[in-house]
Amino acid sequence: TTVVSGTITPKFASSLLIIQMFVALQYTGTSSNGFYLQIRRDGIEDTNTVGANANSQLFAYMGIANNDHYLKLPLSTSYVANSTAATTFNVWGRYFSSYSTALQVGSPGGYSRSEVIITEIAV
Repeated sequence: TTVVSGTITPKFASSLLIIQMFVALQYTGTSSNGFYLQIRRDGIEDTNTVGANANSQLFAYMGIANNDHYLKLPLSTSYVANSTAATTFNVWGRYFSSYSTALQVGSPGGYSRSEVIITEIAV
């Protein structure tokens, strides 16, 4: 899902971009289950996070059967701009197990809204 996103056109290619997201989601499962979230730049998997794969930025596991949760979770990362072209950051998510039945990212059920803050620091 890429409904949570933000775009910036850096002023300097050497700038540090700090991305902060507060991600609202609804998550449902029928048994012990979980999900992964990751901030991606221009839709590309970030292999520089701890563990070098998409599963490593945020992982949540629910050990409760027949659960339905509404959560708002913080995510953050940083990149060197490397260009002055516009770049977009979005949230990628996927299920952890076959017991996961729904993962809605964005503003699920109107209970909360997601936020994106992108800060450019000239270096």
